[in-house]
Amino acid sequence: MFGRPPRESPCECERTSDVSLGQTLNLINGPTIADAIIHPQAKIARLIAEKADNKKLVEEIYLAVVCRMPSDDERTKSEAYLAQIGNPADGAQDLMWALINSPAFLFNR
Repeated sequence: MFGRPPRESPCECERTSDVSLGQTLNLINGPTIADAIIHPQAKIARLIAEKADNKKLVEEIYLAVVCRMPSDDERTKSEAYLAQIGNPADGAQDLMWALINSPAFLFNR
């Protein structure tokens, strides 16, 4: 579904970088991802239990999803969003969903 070549071919050159409708629908509506994000023992739940502040939440979510620290602009916007939402778990889940549905996630995973 995500453009990997068939097992018969060892060449990654057959992989496409275009996002298909099937990929989009799976990422947006897929129960596997939804269940993983809201799981009571998942990363977000553990961070909330540790009373992580917004900065820590943003950093950990970026590292988990796109394998890098957020830029200054991304950090500022993400922290502002978490502060606006008020509920850290809901805001962190929204941020994780947004990053999973970004092109950066598709190309890093």
